[in-house]
Order: sequence, then structure tokens, then C-alpha cells
Amino acid sequence: MRKLHLPETIGMVCWSSNNGWLFLSDAQNEEILLLNPLTRARIRFPLFAQLRVRVGFRGHSGDPHYDDFWRHPCLGDLEFGIRKVTFSADPTNPDCLITVFPWRCHVLFCCRVRDHCWTPIKISPSMDATHYSGRFYLLYDNVMVIIDSDNPQDSEERIFPWLEPNLIADKKFLIEGKSAVYAVHVVLEDEPAADYLEENTVGCLRKKTELYKFQEQLLKLEKVTDTGSQIIFCGRDTCPYLAVCSDDWEFLDGGCVYIVVRALDESHYSICMAKLDDFELKSVVSNLGKGSQNYSSARPMWFHF
Repeated sequence: MRKLHLPETIGMVCWSSNNGWLFLSDAQNEEILLLNPLTRARIRFPLFAQLRVRVGFRGHSGDPHYDDFWRHPCLGDLEFGIRKVTFSADPTNPDCLITVFPWRCHVLFCCRVRDHCWTPIKISPSMDATHYSGRFYLLYDNVMVIIDSDNPQDSEERIFPWLEPNLIADKKFLIEGKSAVYAVHVVLEDEPAADYLEENTVGCLRKKTELYKFQEQLLKLEKVTDTGSQIIFCGRDTCPYLAVCSDDWEFLDGGCVYIVVRALDESHYSICMAKLDDFELKSVVSNLGKGSQNYSSARPMWFHF
């Protein structure tokens, strides 16, 4: 494990990483930048202060308890908090399109490295979303919507259910590889028993992961039956995740899921590794912190130098 001391990041939040660059912001929304932790090079971005976004809470728009109002976004604000940041190319490429997907908002934000402002694009709040090869992929409960990023208002494709109806979905999310977009379903194999509900720290032993690859020409998701070459980095509970396909990286071993969980000693946290087929946990990094009330799971980051 390698440690880097980065005094430049004090007071900053790291939302994502790409090719070693860190996408950072401060809680006051006074600075948004990309930082290379090795060279200390920086790329600054426009602020969100001049934008107004529509934020919804507590259910769907048809719900009488649904709140719908406009507010100024702040990257460090939990109400607006970022779910994911994607990069269309290496950040040093001036044509690199950076997309910010916020939680619960009716918009996503796009900006190229050379732009002077962020471009908002209206969407319906989704379970997950990503950008890949010139398209936005939005995942909903029973459909995936695909939108052309160059013509978002007039282009839309819909991919309908692919999850077996008898399986209970515990978590759904999208990942982008070098060659395709994948949909991941973490499903319960059977009805959760009482001991499953009580044993939160080992509950994943009753789950299995299903991987689906998007076939662009056929506009459908195809189940990947051989997951031996796939790696998923996943945060605990609602912590953001990161995923890569080991086929794209020669030095990675496949068939693993990395998750942030509590160690057997509940006063400590560890990063654990689990195989896709049996979810047998194995500690990779131990004793990251003490005290479950004060420790927040770190956002998983993928570095490729």
C-alpha cells in the first residue's frame, strides 16, 4: 500500500479519479479542480454557483409528500451530493467530457476541460447513471434509458427488464469498461431469513452478483455467465462504488468483488475482498479506523499510472 501526503486536499472532498487525477471540490463551492497527486498539476473548472437545479425528495412526483423546488447547487452539500463523476477521455485531453451525476436532481452537468461553464441536461432522477462512448446511460427500476450526449433532447432508447422476476434486487448499478457498459445486479437468492436481517455485517453471504453486458448493436443487455475475469470495487451500504473489467488491465486478477465492510472486531474497519461466486470475505487492508460512529467509509478510487 502506498501513501501520498497531499496538503493541497485539506478541506476538499474527492469525488472521483481518472488516470491518477483526483476530481476535488471544497464544501463552500469556491474551488473545483483536478489534481494529479504525483506531479501536483492542477486543472481548474467553473463553479456551480450560477446554476439553479430542481431537487426532489421523499418519493415520486405523484406522491403528495413529494417536495420539488429550485436551489443553488453546492458540491459539498449532502442535499446535492455527487453520486458519480465520469470522464470520456484522459483529463489532459482538451476534448475530455466530464459529467457530474448528482443525487436526486433532475439534471446532470457536463463540462469539457476547455469550457468556461457547466452545461445542465434535464433528466429524471435515476437509480444510477454513467457516460460511455458519447452516450448517457440512465438506470431505473425496470428500464435503462440511453441518450445521445450530443443531442440529449431528441434521442432516447429504452432497454426493458432483464432481471429474472423471482429474484429480489438488493442493489443495481452501472459500470463502464473499455469495451462496453455493464449493468450489475446484487440479488438475494431467496427470501431473507431472520438471521440475515440481524447479521448486517455478514449479510452479503446470502447475496449473489449478476453481471450484464450491453450489446450496442442489438440494443439489449446480455447476461455474462463467466464472471471469472470481472472485478468490482464496491463501497459499504450507500458508499459510492467503482468497477473495472480485469480484461482491460493485464495486471489484475479476475473474479473478485472489493467491498468496504466492518472487520470481525466491530470497533475497526477493513477493506475486504470477496469472490463473485461465494462472497467469502478476505481482509485486504485492516484497521482503517476505530469507532463505528465516527468513521466514514472512504470513496473507492481506481488509479492507473
